[in-house]
Amino acid sequence: MKKQNHFSRFRRCVLFVVYFALLACLLTACGASGTAKDGIARGKTGTTMHTVFFDFTVNSAVLAESYGDYTPAEGKTLLVVNLTLQNTYVSDITVYDTDFQLQWGTDADTQAYVYPITYSPGVTAIDGEFPTQFDLAMEETRTGDMVYEIDEANAPFTVAVQELYQDGTVGNKFFVTLKTK
Repeated sequence: MKKQNHFSRFRRCVLFVVYFALLACLLTACGASGTAKDGIARGKTGTTMHTVFFDFTVNSAVLAESYGDYTPAEGKTLLVVNLTLQNTYVSDITVYDTDFQLQWGTDADTQAYVYPITYSPGVTAIDGEFPTQFDLAMEETRTGDMVYEIDEANAPFTVAVQELYQDGTVGNKFFVTLKTK
């Protein structure tokens, strides 16, 4: 009888260890929110997001009174979002500043957005800032800033990226909630 009881305790102990190992694996997978599920991926500052064309990480988001020579309109401030992009596609790609929309609001009908200041006529990128359009070679990684002119009262902000294919097909959507400094 003692042998059976000892074996039963051993088996319960093994099952307990296996159960928590599986639970740990599942929880780790849940933390990898940079991959789209059902067409949407959500993350926060520091999360690497995985689009079909490139991976991107929002490294930081900082409020600023100016950026280089650019000063925002009265009542506005700048949000400097530092990003790292890595081309994971099977060929070179062209990236546009408008691929990275800054959004705010909670209701889809009233949600507002802006594009980086480089999208504005007459504004050119300075050192460290991503230009309006740039190429990323296969496997190339590049880090730089996207600068947005905002009303700080609209916080919290989200960087939104949507996969768009040459044939007009719309792919997954990626949302990174920013923690501003």
